[in-house]
Amino acid sequence: KYKYYDYVIKLIRNQNIDKYIAIHYRQSDFLKKRINRSDVLKDVDYLIKTCKEYMKQYDISNVYIATDSKDENILIKLRNNLPLFFIQEYDNELTNEQNLHVIESCICINSNVFIGTNSSCYSTFITSKRKCNNNTLNFYL
Repeated sequence: KYKYYDYVIKLIRNQNIDKYIAIHYRQSDFLKKRINRSDVLKDVDYLIKTCKEYMKQYDISNVYIATDSKDENILIKLRNNLPLFFIQEYDNELTNEQNLHVIESCICINSNVFIGTNSSCYSTFITSKRKCNNNTLNFYL
C-alpha cells in the first residue's frame, strides 16, 4: 500500500462517499503526441455521456477526475455536468503538488469503477493495481 492510502480512503468515507467512479482524463501534451490516434479520448462530451451511463448502471452518484487539463472550459463543463468531488476540498495540505499523483492513484485504485485513458501508463498502472485488489470494473476511453 501507498503511504497515504488508508488516510485517503478514510477522508473519502468521512465525506459520506461510499461509492464512486474514478476517471483518469489525460489531456495536455498527451493529446498533442497522439493527435492522429482514434483510440484516445479527446471529446469531453463523450466522457460525460459515458460516465453518466456507468453511474446509472452501477448506481453510483459520485465522480472523481484525475486530470492534467488546465483548460477552464473543459473543467467547468465537467463540474457542471457530473457530481464531482475533489480531495483538495477536504485536505489542502495533503494535496500539495508532490503528493497529488500518489493521492490520486490511491483514489483511483479504491474506486468502484475506473475509467482510464487508453495508452496511458498511469491508467495502466491503476488498472493493474485494481486487478490485484480484485476490482474488475475497469474501462478505457
